[in-house]
Amino acid sequence: RPGPSPPLPHPQDAIDASWRAALESNGRLFDGSKFRLAALACADEGDGARLVLRLGMTGYKEYLGTNQAPREQRLRLAADGERLHGDAGAFLSNALGCETVLVTADGQIALLRRSSAVATHGG
Repeated sequence: RPGPSPPLPHPQDAIDASWRAALESNGRLFDGSKFRLAALACADEGDGARLVLRLGMTGYKEYLGTNQAPREQRLRLAADGERLHGDAGAFLSNALGCETVLVTADGQIALLRRSSAVATHGG
């Protein structure tokens, strides 16, 4: 079972700086645990294929400091992951979100609105 992302090959200063900046602009943020997508595989079960998701753990701070980092930094993390682990996503948080669509008995759809007090994709 995969754990968190492998240790970064360079200091975590950029992640920490990104987190501090996010906290300064929104003091309601917290570094909650999230699942990360570690790998995908297709398994042939004989009676059909099945998609296998390998999950690990990450946090909101790591997500903001890797996946939401400036493009140049994300590209460097991806290149380091590919070079050191054969996986461009090895040093990215790749946090998973969970969405659902609820269809009521009368055919209506219930939706939730994402809080505007989050760091990304609010409202």
